[in-house]
Amino acid sequence: YGRFYGAAFAGIVVVAAAPQTAVAALFVAHSFWLPQIAHTARHGHRRPLLPVYVVGMSVTRLLVPLYALGCPRNFLHSEPHPRVALALALY
Repeated sequence: YGRFYGAAFAGIVVVAAAPQTAVAALFVAHSFWLPQIAHTARHGHRRPLLPVYVVGMSVTRLLVPLYALGCPRNFLHSEPHPRVALALALY
C-alpha cells in the first residue's frame, strides 16, 4: 500500500504546486488500461477482458472527471473545460 499512497501524495503535491500540470496528471491517472494491455501482450494471453467489463469500468471511472470538467455548476465550483472533457473521453 505504501507505493500507492506515496504516488497519490506525490501527484497531489505536483498538481498543487503547479496547477498547469493538472490536465497532464489527469491523463496519466486515466491510463489505467495500459499496464493491462502490456501484461496481456507480454504473456500472450488468448482470452482478454470481456468488452462489457472494459466499457463498464471505463465509463464509471470517467463519470467524476467528466462531470467536474463538463458541468458548469459542478461540486468543485470550477470553470468547465469541455475540450479537455472531450479529449479525456476520446482518450
